[in-house]
Amino acid sequence: MQEREVFYIAGYDPRGYRYYYSLYKKNAKKQNKINNLNIKLSKTKIINDYISSCEITTDKKTNTTYNFFSWNDIVKQTWAEGFLRNFIDTLYFIKMYMFTGIYTKVAKESPRQIIAGSYPLVYLFITIFTTAYLSFYSYEILSEYMNNLISVILAFALFLLGIKLIEKVGDKVAVFWLSRIYAFCARFSEKRVENIDERIELFSNHIFNQIKNNTNSKKEFILSTHSVGTILAIRITSDVIRKCVKENIDYSNFKLLTLGNCLPLVCYQKKFLEFREDLELLGKTKNFTWLDYTATIDGACFPMVDPIVSSGIKREKDCGPILLSTRFFKLFTKENYKKIKKEKYKAHFLYLMSTELAGNYDYFDITAGNKALEDRIQNYKKEK
Repeated sequence: MQEREVFYIAGYDPRGYRYYYSLYKKNAKKQNKINNLNIKLSKTKIINDYISSCEITTDKKTNTTYNFFSWNDIVKQTWAEGFLRNFIDTLYFIKMYMFTGIYTKVAKESPRQIIAGSYPLVYLFITIFTTAYLSFYSYEILSEYMNNLISVILAFALFLLGIKLIEKVGDKVAVFWLSRIYAFCARFSEKRVENIDERIELFSNHIFNQIKNNTNSKKEFILSTHSVGTILAIRITSDVIRKCVKENIDYSNFKLLTLGNCLPLVCYQKKFLEFREDLELLGKTKNFTWLDYTATIDGACFPMVDPIVSSGIKREKDCGPILLSTRFFKLFTKENYKKIKKEKYKAHFLYLMSTELAGNYDYFDITAGNKALEDRIQNYKKEK
């Protein structure tokens, strides 16, 4: 593999492409000690308001154009700030996942996700109940020594202070990070996210045009997506394939890489027919490579769950995602792996970071090395 173009979509994150450019550059430098690629990144170039790119070179004589697809401005529109909005997000999660029966289906497919899904609910229930109880108890004590009005004011002030503490601790332990993801996925499935369809169209057109302009080359095109970005990727990928079929353009060099996917949060919503149609298309598209990497320590993904089959959609032979485990336990020392398991937020971002030991999964080798994406499957089988 000599030429490659990567299109990267981040997860539900208000941070822009500069953060992910810096993350890639810093961790690629560390990973150089393991994969010996000697990856070098150019400065970023602005293509339009929502797409930026940089050039990546290695000692393996492989050139990669790495595109950053930005949608963090849309994230900011729906990003819950403050206790009240995060509490409303949690109530929305209850409505869309618990009252619809999806919660039960998730429990069957991925029990670990139930723990993650219950995390915001349990946290808010316990902390709000405790705060309310302490505020009422303080009122009873204070009312014995001062008039009722002052006692009520002081008790209410204590309650507000408790709410503020709940908010700060919740952000620190990633409770509201999870509730924001669940709420966004629910809104996406109900088509309540402004400008998202236009952005998806912009991204799919850009990829399609790159494929169309390189029909006579062996250039590899990889749509690389992480976390909630995988949901956008399904829509983009199916759109690109439809465009290629319509104009009779070979799309065999176009491939999909999903990392830490949370697709069931959307594809289990049976009313979102367009998304299910996209999955159905990918479940019967021949000569298309889709690698899906997940990890059991990642509480925000659905490890080794086929989003097509588990949604009750027919998947034809040799079509759909190839489910692979990152096996992070083999990529870090035992001591550090134990620490990482406790840091849920960091564990969700490991896919994009350098490792301590060499192994089958290496994001920087996948996106900048000299092997085609489908060759990773053979390496995985050998390691297994």
